[in-house]
Amino acid sequence: MESSAFPQKIRHFSGGEKAKNILLAGEFHPRAGQFDAPAFYTPASVFDANGDGKLEVLGRGRYYEGDWTSLYEVRGENAKQVLSEGCGA
Repeated sequence: MESSAFPQKIRHFSGGEKAKNILLAGEFHPRAGQFDAPAFYTPASVFDANGDGKLEVLGRGRYYEGDWTSLYEVRGENAKQVLSEGCGA
């Protein structure tokens, strides 16, 4: 399956193991449709947003009519979106 979007990924390192990519967000378009305007995703920052001693990832996304910012909790190899805001048409 080909992707016409830019998925948002981070690398996970743990105790000398090989690094693993973790997908935070993305769109996958198997075939171009009548109207195919993919979004662009990028990690923006990593910090402890909720004070629990574990790092969260701030991600940004945009497409032709808007943009957004999302916060992800990453625990091991699992990422969960916990907050998001944005605007667009």
